[in-house]
Amino acid sequence: MLVALALSTLMVQSPPVSQRWPYGETATAAYQRGDSRAASEALKVELARCEASAPKADACLDLLNALTNMLINAGDAAAAVPYGRQALALAQSVLPTGHPDRSVALGNLALALSEQGAWQEAEALFRQALDAERTARPVRTDALARSINNMAAALSERGRLDEALALYQEAVQLIEQGEPVDRDQLAAALGNLGVMLNKLGRYPDADTMLRRALVLTRATKPPTHPAIAYALYRIAANAIDGGQLDTADTLLREARILFEATLSPDHPQVIRVLMSSARLLQDRGNEQEAEPLYRRILAVRIAQLPADHVDVAVAENNLALCLIALGREDEAEMLLRKVLDTYQRRLASDDPRIAQAMSNLGYVLSSQSRYAAAASFYRAALTMRLQVLPAGHPDIAISFSNLAHTLNVMGDLREAETMYRQALFYLEQRLGPDHQTVALVVNNIAHNLAAQKRDKEAIPLYRRALAIFERTYPQGHRSIASTLNNLAFAHDRVGDTVGAEALFRRAVAIRRTYPPGDEDRVDGEWALASHLLKHGVALAEARTLLNLAIDGVGRRVAGFRGYSEPAQRALRIARPAYRRQVEASWRLAAGVR
Repeated sequence: MLVALALSTLMVQSPPVSQRWPYGETATAAYQRGDSRAASEALKVELARCEASAPKADACLDLLNALTNMLINAGDAAAAVPYGRQALALAQSVLPTGHPDRSVALGNLALALSEQGAWQEAEALFRQALDAERTARPVRTDALARSINNMAAALSERGRLDEALALYQEAVQLIEQGEPVDRDQLAAALGNLGVMLNKLGRYPDADTMLRRALVLTRATKPPTHPAIAYALYRIAANAIDGGQLDTADTLLREARILFEATLSPDHPQVIRVLMSSARLLQDRGNEQEAEPLYRRILAVRIAQLPADHVDVAVAENNLALCLIALGREDEAEMLLRKVLDTYQRRLASDDPRIAQAMSNLGYVLSSQSRYAAAASFYRAALTMRLQVLPAGHPDIAISFSNLAHTLNVMGDLREAETMYRQALFYLEQRLGPDHQTVALVVNNIAHNLAAQKRDKEAIPLYRRALAIFERTYPQGHRSIASTLNNLAFAHDRVGDTVGAEALFRRAVAIRRTYPPGDEDRVDGEWALASHLLKHGVALAEARTLLNLAIDGVGRRVAGFRGYSEPAQRALRIARPAYRRQVEASWRLAAGVR
């Protein structure tokens, strides 16, 4: 599952002009404390005063631009668009061709339109702004870099990742050539480039760029400045994606301390850190601790934004994915259907986020064992992504993989294998042969082949996936343990019982670092115990492992609300574990060791 991260922003600030009407102290104070709604209302008051004063030329232009941006930040892009159009019309009517504020107005209106999903018009405006800056003489490095970044962000949102990457790289090179180098602007450009590399799955490269941005930010800002906290947060978010969870934990704690010392608890930057903190807890299997954070984020979004705002839907989506892990699929399904409805009403019909919502709805249906319905949503997401995303986009591979998994569970193993191999082809083209996401799909193909009783073909694939995970993830990562377990089963089925036991033990050693009720820990103890009983060895140890597994199931079931499908799955593990426990006791009583 993928959870969207708000890691970059479009830079559309207007340079101050002394002859223009000031923003006013009330609006400035509201902006500084992160209250975009209050800032918008204060700017409307100042704009009314400006327009009532029979202004000359462009006196009200800064107010129009600022009001456009504040309404966007407040989640009301629909209200922002008319002010953006008014600002652009004013700038084009009174300012000469090539004036930097014409480009600023173009960028602001484009941003408001893009927030509404009007990507075609937004992209055209971003291009106009960029073309104007490319031809301006003398070259305005800061304005050109800003326009390049805006254009790149727009392309990235449309899934045109390679084009966006090239522009972000151009912006960094442009700023680095300045004399002197604007370190604040370079930090921003490096941060945007790092976020782009993250989207492409190039986590080590992203880390390098984001850490360069942090160094520059520390050099130009006071030690407690929020920009330092934001730079730390972005490195942490990338670390989570790359599986570096301990590193992410340390960085998020530092970022949260800095943010909470300087910003209000409900400031957007604080909420971003909370979002990543919740995701980190979830990735570590601590969904019960993650849920209150997700609910706090959703409550803040609802308080700050319209009920059907896209950012509210994102918060609902993230909460729903956490609820699935907690076994509360009915509540999660209701939220995810609401998310899909919001996206379909608020976004353009070809916006890739609609496909993501379809995919997530397929995920919750699959977790409820409603596989036919899940497959229908997965197919719809795949069809849409093939239509709206560039060839080779990673999300296309994810759709193939999701559909393959569901077909696999439904018993359509041959079609599932075909889908998995399609996913692998896309991912290897995009990410190379040694990426963690490639390893996940390789592992899934191996699992599919094992289900087809083709274990000798599966084993080399399991080993390839394991080698990638061990090279790219920290020791003890869940994917390493899971692949060891799968490989052990395959070795056992081909008759290598000694090799299988060694692999099972390696998996259990990792999983014993998880909480006692963790599903993976229970599965590992159960798998090793079953292997020992099957081959009649170490029966006392097998009984101990079964006791631990049964205790873990009890802890896990206690966390569910009602007799949900995950609770039933947990109990299905417990039943044979009890039988095996009795079997082990009988055999021990009979003198078998």
